[in-house]
Amino acid sequence: MNGIREFLQSTMGKTVASALVVAVIIASFFFMRSSLSYSEGIQSSRTRTFVDTGTNLPFQVEVKEGMTIPVKAPSGQDGYEFDETCSWTKDGHVSDHATYVLMNKTLRKPGPTFCPECGRLVVENNPPAAEGVKPPPTKAEYGAR
Repeated sequence: MNGIREFLQSTMGKTVASALVVAVIIASFFFMRSSLSYSEGIQSSRTRTFVDTGTNLPFQVEVKEGMTIPVKAPSGQDGYEFDETCSWTKDGHVSDHATYVLMNKTLRKPGPTFCPECGRLVVENNPPAAEGVKPPPTKAEYGAR
């Protein structure tokens, strides 16, 4: 015990003890900050994809308490959370990205919904696009039925 006491009374001992105290304070700060802040999962669940009714383009919104839907979109028009995704191209192949689609039902419009990018029919619980699967009809094909 005397050896430790003598070491802590020396200049080197005081430096080591001070460094340990600072390290504990810094570690405590980061631990408390991570414990008291929202987790990454909560943060990501608050960020939602909406579609601008003026441009049909997606945009991100952090949902907060008291918000009302529709939200104000970048174009100044209304924005609604997307209903479905479409992953087809105009020529009936699988697209390399998904298009976010607002259903006519959400917009209180009559009739079926067609993807604004590829022009193909989009239904509720829209099945994913896949090679070898027949793509949904285009607006012209649907109208010819």
